[in-house]
Amino acid sequence: MRKILILVAIAMCMLAAPQITQAATSTVGTVTATPSLNLRQSAVTSASVLASIPKNTQVTILSKNASNWYNVTYNGKTGWVSGSYLSVKMIVATPAVPAPVAPAPTVANKTVGTVTASPALNLRKTAVTTSAVLTAIPKNAQVAVISKNISNWYNITYNGQTGWVSGLYLTVKTVAVTAPVPLPVPVPVTTKDPSLVGKTIVIDPGHGAPDTGAIGPTGTKEKDNNLAISYMLATALKAGGANVIMTRLVDNSPVSVNFNELSDLQFRSTLANNAKADIFVSIHNDSFSPTVSGTTTYYSQDNPKAALSMQLATAVQAELIKALGTSNRGVKEAAFYVIKNTTMPAILVETAFISNAAEEQKLSSNTFRQSAANAIMKGIVTYLKQR
Repeated sequence: MRKILILVAIAMCMLAAPQITQAATSTVGTVTATPSLNLRQSAVTSASVLASIPKNTQVTILSKNASNWYNVTYNGKTGWVSGSYLSVKMIVATPAVPAPVAPAPTVANKTVGTVTASPALNLRKTAVTTSAVLTAIPKNAQVAVISKNISNWYNITYNGQTGWVSGLYLTVKTVAVTAPVPLPVPVPVTTKDPSLVGKTIVIDPGHGAPDTGAIGPTGTKEKDNNLAISYMLATALKAGGANVIMTRLVDNSPVSVNFNELSDLQFRSTLANNAKADIFVSIHNDSFSPTVSGTTTYYSQDNPKAALSMQLATAVQAELIKALGTSNRGVKEAAFYVIKNTTMPAILVETAFISNAAEEQKLSSNTFRQSAANAIMKGIVTYLKQR
């Protein structure tokens, strides 16, 4: 059977450690006077009263003078109160998590070759015709060229195997490809979870240029939502102690030359299999009619770890419904390529329907995306603790 070309340039890209911004502090005071404390225009008891602040009310403290009077803000008014009737403390505010912003991708040149031999060209262990054949490369297949020797033999990579082919049957050219750029997503500090430590989890943001995936009523693209949720999930898992690999890091299909859907999907599953991952999670948005809504998690009966895949899907689906409040469309079985052809427990999450106007808006929200990511992580942890 004809093999599908995958131009493999697998980089086991580890996400950078989460960058945590410094927390901000503020000072507040709680009124202890009964029934209330006067807010005065200046720091003396004879000053005019601006307002009465009820007991147990919290006010924001701006400063304190030498006479134990506090300059405070209450209900939009700024004035002074006696420190004798104020319980003061410092609080720490959790820093906001900025929305992920991808850096500009870089462009690099790569040398590729197209096989001209019919029906196939032998990939050999060494650069001689008597050398052992590693595999047969079909005519018109494209390979990644590493180097060339003086005898017109090329050292190349094809389907994860590296060997030599005769230059007589190879058309060689240089192409420009977009290099993946890691995108760190700052998140609050996450305590390492023993169930995650040492586990390798592959996260697959579905689609990627030139494949947009589904498009919502206002023009939002599934590929963008998938990548955003995947980054948030990857960052949380890494902070929890997992070894995280993503199948794409920017808005590009991992198969950057001569894209076709099957080779794209094959790359994703091959990456997970080669990494000997413990879990594979593919992130998607669903699409049907404008009135359909909800969340679904899929597993494949054809996956060699089908029972564990169903267990993982069940745990993740439960957490998603709890966190997102979407309609529960359940755990379903389907022969999607990436969860069928991976060798570890694998699921595909349809987070919500981008074809539904209300859910399209949610999918574009970083709050909703983070909630989805957190829920998937909780489901993964639950699954691992059940084993």
